[in-house]
Order: sequence, then C-alpha cells, then structure tokens
Amino acid sequence: MDQSARKHYIVILISLAICIFLYIDSYFIPTKQSSEKIQDLAAYRSGRNGRVYTMNIRGKVYDIPSSLFKILNIDEQVYLEESALTGSLQRVGVVKETEIWIYNAGYLRARFGRLVVPGIILGCFAMLVFFKIIDNIKGRANLTYALFICSLLMLFSHLDLNFI
Repeated sequence: MDQSARKHYIVILISLAICIFLYIDSYFIPTKQSSEKIQDLAAYRSGRNGRVYTMNIRGKVYDIPSSLFKILNIDEQVYLEESALTGSLQRVGVVKETEIWIYNAGYLRARFGRLVVPGIILGCFAMLVFFKIIDNIKGRANLTYALFICSLLMLFSHLDLNFI
C-alpha cells in the first residue's frame, strides 16, 4: 500500500469515528437536565419546501421539530435534556396540565442527521471495502475528502454551531 492510500484510509477511519461518536453522544452519554423559559419562537422558510422552526432560550437558538413548535408558547417553562459531554440538545420536555410531554429535538434524534449520518457511515464502510477496486486515484481521493467534510459538517450541526 502506498503512502497516499494509507492517508486516505486514516481519513476514512476518522470520518467513521466522528459519525460513531455522534451516535454515542446522542444515545449513550448521560444527559443533564435544566428548566428554562422560552424567550422567542420563530418559523422561517429554508430552501424550496422546508420550514425551520426555532426556539430561543438563554440567548441560544435551537432548531426544533414542527410538532414541538406547534405546542410551545413564549415564556413557557420547558425542560431541556442536553448531552453531558457536548452540551447538545437531545430532548425537550413540556408540562401540559398534569402530563409531561417529551419530544426528541437533537440533531440525530429528530432532524436531518438521522438520515445523513447513517448514509455517511455506509459510505465509509463502502470506501473501506472497495478502496483498492477504485482505479481512479483522484476520484478515490475526492470521495474520501467528501466523506470527511460531510462528517465534519454533521459534527458541527450536532454541536449546534449552525454552519449549515
């Protein structure tokens, strides 16, 4: 194996490790809970068909699912569950009369990440399996870097850095 192929394998493994970390942080790391008041709610168009729903708490804007947005009000008390490791939002609890409604709100639990991250993981496994079969060296390198950039974007979205 030549030196550039070894570097590409390392980049693919790093991409895979980032995606696995996202799953571990979303589903296995304990959460810390807090109770906060909603300062603002907003809905706006994103792209052709999509709508993005957000809530503002403590000056930080969180993307939330539409089902949660429909039942929330400004100045309403909500319970936030955030990852103890990264601080990313995982669930939002809403008290209605005598019941507590819990909604998934994390990037991998309720948003676009639940579709994209498994796709990146499958792409990484496919690249590891078929890496030597791909004869076009530039194409193989481009696929490797595309997977790495996508996994980084998913990490930033999970951390609520809102780059995308």
